[in-house]
This record gives sequence, structure tokens and C-alpha cells, in this order.
Amino acid sequence: KQWYQRRVAITAGGKGLYKHHTSVAHQVAMKRWSAFQNNPVPIRTRLDPHRPDVIAQNTEYFTMLVDYIRYFCLQELPYRHRDEHDIDATNRGNYQEFIQLMIRTNPKFKT
Repeated sequence: KQWYQRRVAITAGGKGLYKHHTSVAHQVAMKRWSAFQNNPVPIRTRLDPHRPDVIAQNTEYFTMLVDYIRYFCLQELPYRHRDEHDIDATNRGNYQEFIQLMIRTNPKFKT
């Protein structure tokens, strides 16, 4: 009973919470909150609108790498050269040489 009497005292007579609830600032904030809740676009997409494009590019890039790896497996080609630590070697291994070739020839692979 005491809680109810306090609530009536706070909300009655145009003061306290009643005053806040009827203020213009509160009404604007409530409209914005309602619009925010009804928006189906995720927050991360709103913060970074290019995110779907980046995900698509990364997926395409990763798919190309997996295809290259599958090619090497199906052809039973070794990935590594006998001495990969030799930076000045003319042949750094099949996979590294192949990736360098893709970077030079495939514009999508470059980015």
C-alpha cells in the first residue's frame, strides 16, 4: 500500500515521472526507440554498410584458395620447395609460385 501511495504521489499533479513522460524530449526519444526496434537491418550493417560487400569478397577469395588447394591435391603436386627459407631461390615451391602467378594475372585475387 505504501508503494502505491508513493507512485501516485510521484505521478500525480503534473510533476515527477508524469512530467517527464509528457515532455517533448521523452516523446521524441520514444518515437526514435520505436523506429529502431522496428528496423530489421542488424546494427553491424548499419554501422558498416559495406560489410555485405566485404563478406562477399572474402568468400570469393577463400573459395579461390580452396579451389587451388584442391587442384594441388588432385594433381598430387607438392606444396613446398625443399628449402623454403631461401628467399632468393628462383623456385619457392609450387603453391607459393602459383599464388604469385594468380596475383599477377587475376585482378580479383590481387585485392
